Amino acid sequence: EVVEFVNRVDFPAQRTGQYFYAVRSEDKALLDSTANWSRTGNTFKSGGYVSVCRFYGGKNGGPNTHFFSADDKECAALKAIPQLSYEGQTFATNRPLPATRPEQSFPGAVRDCPAESKPLYRLYNNASYSNGGYVSNHRYTTDFIEVAVAVREGWADEGHVMCVPE
Repeated sequence: EVVEFVNRVDFPAQRTGQYFYAVRSEDKALLDSTANWSRTGNTFKSGGYVSVCRFYGGKNGGPNTHFFSADDKECAALKAIPQLSYEGQTFATNRPLPATRPEQSFPGAVRDCPAESKPLYRLYNNASYSNGGYVSNHRYTTDFIEVAVAVREGWADEGHVMCVPE
C-alpha cells in the first residue's frame, strides 16, 4: 500500500502543504514518528507490470520534492537532469491502455486501465508560477473529485498517468 503524507509546518507558503508517498514500512514508520508529517488518509495499492521510478530534487540544487513516473522515456529523460537524484524503483503499477476512442487521444485524457485496476492521476502545484514562493510538489490520487478540488486550489491536472489495483 502506498500512503500519502503531508507536511504543512515546514512549507507554510504552500496552502495545502508538501506531499510525499511512502511505500516501504521503514519510511512509513519514520514519517509517523516525525511531528511535522501526518497521514492524509489517502492510499492506493501497489501492483502491476511496470516498476515506478522515483526522483528527488533537493540533494543537487533541484526542487525539494519527490517525483514518480511509470513511463520509461520520462524516467530516462529525468535521469539526465543533474538537479535530480534517481532513487530507484519504488512500487508497481500498470500503464493506461492505448486510446481506443477519439476522446482518449489528447494529452491528459482518461484512458482505460487493464482489468481490475483504476486510474491514478498526477497533479502539480504550479510552483513555477509562484516566483519562488514555494517549492514544486506533485500529488497522486485515484479520486477524480479530489483532482477537481485540487485544480480549484491552483494545482495543475497532469492527467491519468498510471493505473493501480482496485
